[in-house]
Amino acid sequence: METGAGPVRLVGAVVVVAGLVAGLVLATDGLGRVGGAWTAGGPTVYGPLQVLLAATTLGAGLVLLMRRGAVVTAAALGVAGLCAAQLAGTGLVATRRWPLYRGCCSTEQITAEPLVTALAALLAVVGGLAAATCLVLLLLLVRSRYATWSQPVAVRATGVAAGVVVLVVGPVLVTGLLTGGSGDRADLLAWTLACSLPIGAALALSSALPRPAAWTVLAVVAAGALAASLGTSFLETRLPWGGARALVVAAAVVVTLSRTLPQPRPARLATDAPG
Repeated sequence: METGAGPVRLVGAVVVVAGLVAGLVLATDGLGRVGGAWTAGGPTVYGPLQVLLAATTLGAGLVLLMRRGAVVTAAALGVAGLCAAQLAGTGLVATRRWPLYRGCCSTEQITAEPLVTALAALLAVVGGLAAATCLVLLLLLVRSRYATWSQPVAVRATGVAAGVVVLVVGPVLVTGLLTGGSGDRADLLAWTLACSLPIGAALALSSALPRPAAWTVLAVVAAGALAASLGTSFLETRLPWGGARALVVAAAVVVTLSRTLPQPRPARLATDAPG
């Protein structure tokens, strides 16, 4: 099945909308004012990681609208899918965190809780839609006749194994359940939805992409983990990354190194998608 320019641009438009919606959600603080996580000037549950995800989603969507190269398209779809999936999980988590934040930790009275909670739900829906369309189109691209990438078994096994480790071990490290930490099942599920599930999927899927596209996705994975340490937000306070940050970065590095293995020549690879 061939993946033409039309579907790529359509998905690009969906991703751009998701990025813009995410920007609006992050810019609305608990009092309904403009600023929020973008300025850190008002009460909000979001932080630098979510800002990075929104900006990267928008950028990847613009790339999909402008470029048709198979490798560039694969990289943009992988990055957009990763970031949109994390934003979708973030929206789901935030619908529960806003009431908790109002009740325990906000330094100002939250007067727009219905609004920000509804916006968080909107983020979950739009982000989920963008992630799903990116995943479907990327799988079609990988399987298509004009872009057939064949990776060594060791590369594919490394990517899948790294993804499974992050998916399973990451939430346990965050909640500290094995060491008597204060995390509970709700925290376990929340970090899984917002972080470990999309990151694990991205690590596994990167093993099916050509090197430039895979390295781009892996760089975004590592950057996201590091961005979570740049500032504080209620999402990260309730769900501190802890040892999971090192785990995610290490997993991205291991998968990146695996891509230095000899790579067989693709059966067929066109520089541009058919029109």
